[in-house]
Amino acid sequence: MGELIGIAEYARRRGLNQRSTRQKAREGGFKTVRKIGGIYVIDEDEEPVDHRIKSGKYIKKGITDEVAEEEEQS
Repeated sequence: MGELIGIAEYARRRGLNQRSTRQKAREGGFKTVRKIGGIYVIDEDEEPVDHRIKSGKYIKKGITDEVAEEEEQS
């Protein structure tokens, strides 16, 4: 485990947006984040995890897709 650093410093070192990193910390998106005296700190060695789907496998169906499927079945 490395040194604890502030969220702003963590974001700067990793090239991340400070606002979204702070929001992710508030929502529990990091394993090692702690709030000490109103300041969020995080282990400097924690790797950021990106949970977005990038493969293109997930495509949300819209209303127009559902209507088209119903018309095809009729």
